[in-house]
Formats: sequence, C-alpha cells, structure tokens
Amino acid sequence: MYREHLLEAIAAAEEHLRSFSSYIVPQAVSTWPMFIYIIAAMICLMNSTLFHLCGTHSRHTHFLLARCDYSGIAILITGSFMPAVYYGFYCSPVWKVVYASLMCSVAAVVVVFCNLEWFYQQKYRLVRALMFISMGCSGIIPGVHMLLEMGHGAVLIPFMWHMAAMGVAYLAGATLYATRIPERYVDC
Repeated sequence: MYREHLLEAIAAAEEHLRSFSSYIVPQAVSTWPMFIYIIAAMICLMNSTLFHLCGTHSRHTHFLLARCDYSGIAILITGSFMPAVYYGFYCSPVWKVVYASLMCSVAAVVVVFCNLEWFYQQKYRLVRALMFISMGCSGIIPGVHMLLEMGHGAVLIPFMWHMAAMGVAYLAGATLYATRIPERYVDC
C-alpha cells in the first residue's frame, strides 16, 4: 500500500516537473537538475516530518530521526544549488563539474558529522548550525563567479535575486535553529 503511494507521489512529482519546466526552460535544455531539486526537497520534508511526528517515541528513535532530519537538510541545500550551478554554468562544463562536486563533497562531510553520535551533544548545537550556514554560504562562490564571468545581464540579475532569497531563507532557518526559537519560549 505505501509502495503504491510512494510510486504515485514520484510519478506526480515528475509530471509536475515536466509541466513546470516546459514553461521556464527551453526543451533543448535538460530538466534533470530541477528533478534533483524536487527529489531533494521531498527527502528533506519527509525526513523532517518523520522526525517531528515520531521523534518523541523513544530516545533511540529521537536520535535516529534527528540524524535523518539533519541529513535531509544537507540534501536539500545541495539539491537546491544543483540547478543554479547546472544552468548558470551551462556553457562552462568544467566549472559546472567543479562546483557540483564541491557542493556534494561539503554535503557528504556535513552528513557524516551529523551522523556521529558524539556530535549530537547539546554543546555542538552551534557548530551544527554553523556547518549548515557555511554550507549554504558556499553557494556565494559560484554566484560571484557567474557575475564576474557573465556580467550583469538581463537574465542573470533576477537569477541572482532568487539565489539570494534562497540564501536568506537558509540563514533564517539556521538562526532559528541555533537560537532555539520557538522552543525556548515553551515549557516542555
């Protein structure tokens, strides 16, 4: 039963991606980077949902699902930068591979550290937040490179505003996590 629902959800996501990408991306350009982003978002949301719904079951379950939640966040950040790197460096395949590999490597390090049992201690909470912040800020490097290489074109400036908005959203989320808002104001 769950398998059929999962397959239907994946098929629906693919259909939405195809219809969405037909409006914003010419058909000669690959749409797989957008599909990676959608899958990454689905993984992050699924892991977060599982953690927040089932994380109170037991201490073991809490730690296991928290690690999945952190891994999902790293996957989302990586997946959201893939379309930007792919389309932004479409005519520079070497830089496309360099930046995609760099982001995947940083994500792998973050996932490994967040899955270490000792790293889940409370005293490393700020370090975990700073890891996600630095991971999100690593997207600034290819963004600046795009601006320097391509100039301030009519297409590039709105693209950069969208990238900046994504970065601000990630920074806001990490700040809420690091400062424990709203948990610090609620007695549990």
